Amino acid sequence: MPNSIAGHLADGNLATEIGHESPSMVLAVGVTIPSSLQNLQQSNNEVSGVTSSDPFTHQQQSHPLRSFAGNHARSFKHDYYYRVHITPNPANLGNILATTIVQVEVWNAYFSNNTLASITETATDGISLTPQNAPPYVFRPLEHNIYSLSVLTDGPATVDGTYTLNFSKGVETLSVVGSRVTTFPIPPQWDKRIVETLSWKTDVIVSYDGSEQRVSLRREPRREMRFDITTNNQETQKLDSLLMNWLARPFAIPVWQDETRLTSQALAGTYTVYLDTIGRDYVVGNSVIFFTSFDDVETAEIVAITDTSLDIKLPIISTQVEGTLVYPIRIGRLPDKMSTAFITPKVDTAKMSFNIIKNDNDPLTEVPNTYRSVPILEDRPNYTEELKTGYNVNIEMLDNLLAEPYVDLENGFNKVTTSFTWIKKNKADLQTLREMLHARRGRRTPIWVPTWNHDLTMVGSALLGSNILTVKAHDRSLHVDGMYNRRDLMIIKKDGSKHYCRINSSVQVGSTEELAVSPSLPFAVNADDVEVMCYIEICRLSSDTVEIEWITPLISKITLGFTTLFYDV
Repeated sequence: MPNSIAGHLADGNLATEIGHESPSMVLAVGVTIPSSLQNLQQSNNEVSGVTSSDPFTHQQQSHPLRSFAGNHARSFKHDYYYRVHITPNPANLGNILATTIVQVEVWNAYFSNNTLASITETATDGISLTPQNAPPYVFRPLEHNIYSLSVLTDGPATVDGTYTLNFSKGVETLSVVGSRVTTFPIPPQWDKRIVETLSWKTDVIVSYDGSEQRVSLRREPRREMRFDITTNNQETQKLDSLLMNWLARPFAIPVWQDETRLTSQALAGTYTVYLDTIGRDYVVGNSVIFFTSFDDVETAEIVAITDTSLDIKLPIISTQVEGTLVYPIRIGRLPDKMSTAFITPKVDTAKMSFNIIKNDNDPLTEVPNTYRSVPILEDRPNYTEELKTGYNVNIEMLDNLLAEPYVDLENGFNKVTTSFTWIKKNKADLQTLREMLHARRGRRTPIWVPTWNHDLTMVGSALLGSNILTVKAHDRSLHVDGMYNRRDLMIIKKDGSKHYCRINSSVQVGSTEELAVSPSLPFAVNADDVEVMCYIEICRLSSDTVEIEWITPLISKITLGFTTLFYDV
């Protein structure tokens, strides 16, 4: 229906007599009348013969309505708002070794009130969710609450529960997942030692000329701990219970070789404990165990580490006296088949082998010194047992068992293998060697390794800046001059001074040989001053598997094999 405007013209202005005004027709004082209205006034005067003060009626023509089809264009706003956010969700608790508390945020991202009517639980044995405001509760626009999620150690082995939050604007679900872990509290027999194994995996592709391409296939090494146990009476009964119920599940294993003691008493309710952590397997997010006896232990999660203390997430439950044994904890699994051997009806023995599930404390520090831009191993081994050396050449032999065999030497490179043993008497020294191993990543990364033998015997003396060394003749110039693994030299003086150099050439002069080396000597040296003059070889580890044998919690033994490389630097 068309709209109409009734009024009268006076003094060149249009004044309406009814309250309804079209938005396009609203006039105010001081606004000039459009020309269309002036024409309207003139037309009315001429056609109707009315004066300017006579009333008039103007009929506004109607227009047809138009409709459009389309979809509402959504934006990031609609992804972020107009919903309820629960963070974190799911609440992944990982391995649950002690009572765990997680803060969960519930945010009403609506621009209007949203009523939480109730919370429904499913499979939440040993889990509790405490809301900041118990339902029914009206969340105001953009209001958030903090809920406390608590998971106890008592409950099903697998945690997989849900909390359903019933809001007036919809339903939201919080998932809680994790695995409860049982501590393996039976200590090892130290007279039979603990063996820790690190296993990398490297794909080594050897070419016909002896050179190699090496590809690392694991980001971290796999780790295994093996030790023997002997149980008696109650320990035997506990071992049987653990193996019966938990063999297929992960255990929390004290890292027995990283034993230390509290340096001061830790009162119940405190969050900081004091002990020596240097060189031990403490990791933020992992756990620590306070060990009094196999049936008197307490665990806690680590949140911060210094050289002399640990900060834990929840307060100590029981007071721990000064001198209490403390161990870091790792999560590991036993093999699917286990056996024990009873010595008497009460005494049982077993060989335990735990595969660590997550080995996330790999040190990445490289050895400090290099030669020709490649790290060099300067840690002198111990001659506690034979240091074996092997010589290997690649020969192809064709033999039809009738005529003389045909022998083909693939390359002239003699691949030398050597093995060394180290005895480490403290954690710091072993940590340095462990860092070197992790930087090698098994067989992947090369390193210079001295032979540590008296490979050359110096004769006479050499001045500072000299590049000629005189040694006793040993047919070097005849047999090995220029060989990759016999052309680099380490000289150590008795005062500890050290120099690395390359033998560019050698010439035999009577009963001596003169070696031309570079760089030149940084010190003067006499034959009597030399402690070691040996070759250094660029090598890789011979195996991806390394074993560390723990004699006591402080003393360890490690044997490493190295293989020389056809590698020019």
